[in-house]
Amino acid sequence: MPSVVEATASIDRLEPWHILERLLYVAMPVTYLWLLMFYLIFHLFLNLLAELLRFGDRVFYKDWWNATTFEEYWRLWNLPVHYWMVIGTLYIS
Repeated sequence: MPSVVEATASIDRLEPWHILERLLYVAMPVTYLWLLMFYLIFHLFLNLLAELLRFGDRVFYKDWWNATTFEEYWRLWNLPVHYWMVIGTLYIS
């Protein structure tokens, strides 16, 4: 929490180097939290839910870490959302 308070103080004073320093200081914990939440939601929770509901597919993401383009990454990292968006655009057009 002190890092966030210091970051807001730097933003109020408009000190670009301090703002950059605070953002980089906060970036690592945020990245770890994002990866932890991804693992908890998509790997643990959704797979547990698929087992309990006897959902046959159980594929919520594919090998997104091997993607070479952003298009491929967004197609692979979250299949339920990707399919939902593809089906949604089919109904709109």
